[in-house]
Amino acid sequence: MRTILLFVLILTATSLPCAAQQAGAAKPMVGLVEISADLNGDGVKDRAVLLYDRESDDVDLAIYSSVDGKLQNQPSVYVADLGWTGNTEGATPEMTADGAGSLIVVFRNEAAGRYRWRQQFTIAFRAGSYVVAGYSYVNKDTLTPDQGGACNVDFLSGEGVRNDKPVKVSGPAPLLSAWSEKSIPAVCTFF
Repeated sequence: MRTILLFVLILTATSLPCAAQQAGAAKPMVGLVEISADLNGDGVKDRAVLLYDRESDDVDLAIYSSVDGKLQNQPSVYVADLGWTGNTEGATPEMTADGAGSLIVVFRNEAAGRYRWRQQFTIAFRAGSYVVAGYSYVNKDTLTPDQGGACNVDFLSGEGVRNDKPVKVSGPAPLLSAWSEKSIPAVCTFF
């Protein structure tokens, strides 16, 4: 009986998503999107995973980096509530890597409800850390199409565009590990 109980406990513990366990997340998370690409420029593929909380629709990001040529078992960066997903078509997050090794993460609601939006993060590895190198946001109100807006900022250059007009953003690129909704630049807020 003890052997069966021990087996059940081990099976239960190992069936939880690794990133959520390793990051100490209190909520049960489910893997949503995963990619492998060389994100830190060392020639070894790193791993990025979007994790989904079914109770709140929040999406977390875990990045597993390679160190000394070996992919690590623990996330080097874990960002809770980076974005959102819904259970509707047009709301599934996407994640890709571009030719420069930057991670592109897209959250969106482009097919349901009155307010449609698209949010994109460009994440790059600079000076030993992952930073948010770029951020873009587009929104529209389907009942009042003249309202809404679009912005696109490059934190590395300090340049951006809001509703087709050039803007400046200050400071260094924000660390991904410190990103929160408060990190969104004022030029990219529309409500």
